[in-house]
Amino acid sequence: MIDKESATDFLHYLARSADKTRTQIHAQHELAEQLNVLKNTGTLDLQNRVNVLEKRIGSKRKNQNAQECIIDESFQDRLVTVEQKIDAYLHAEQLRAERIHELEEKMKLRSASPNEKAKVLAKTTHMLSLLQARATRLGKSTKSAALREKILRIKACLKNIKT
Repeated sequence: MIDKESATDFLHYLARSADKTRTQIHAQHELAEQLNVLKNTGTLDLQNRVNVLEKRIGSKRKNQNAQECIIDESFQDRLVTVEQKIDAYLHAEQLRAERIHELEEKMKLRSASPNEKAKVLAKTTHMLSLLQARATRLGKSTKSAALREKILRIKACLKNIKT
């Protein structure tokens, strides 16, 4: 998805570059014509004028290339910001979907019958007992501290479900 402002800027950029290209081609044809006329006359004064004109043409081309590079850089910057906005939007959408799923699960649990709640409690208590057994096997390692925290969180969830 590209917003209208970026699309407008993009189209404006394309129109400007097309117009520039047309004027450049036209100017090059005119200059080439004038150079041919001047070269055919053959006098020294005219030869000096031709050299001056060729130098001017070279400097104009360098200036145009520099301006095009600046415009291209600004366009690239805009593209990068649009990509960042799209990435942020997709990430936020994913977080929203996860949160909606989480809330739906809570709603299902709250509206569940006592038998369904009992099944959930049985599952979580079974998981809790497995975690406790694993924690006792590991002893005082770093993993056991994380498991104990997980056990405490599950116990808190169980208390919330019972009430």
